[in-house]
Amino acid sequence: MGNQMDDIQKLVELNGDKVNQGTAECKEWKSSHENCFGCQYELGCTKTVKLGLTVLASNEVIDRILFAKTVAELKSIHIPEMAY
Repeated sequence: MGNQMDDIQKLVELNGDKVNQGTAECKEWKSSHENCFGCQYELGCTKTVKLGLTVLASNEVIDRILFAKTVAELKSIHIPEMAY
């Protein structure tokens, strides 16, 4: 999913939030902090992670729909609602 995460990172940055995951600056921050709270890139990195997890979850649902063998099986698949 590396390439997909790169695309998500670009999308987040196009919307104005800098993403700094995995950079030397990020590693330096993590060496002196327990977590990312307070980092100037926390918002952009968190958006990237959340969008990435959403894509993974959606792919799982898509796979379940595609591989279903019966209508009953399809009806049992929960489709998450959009959060507003």
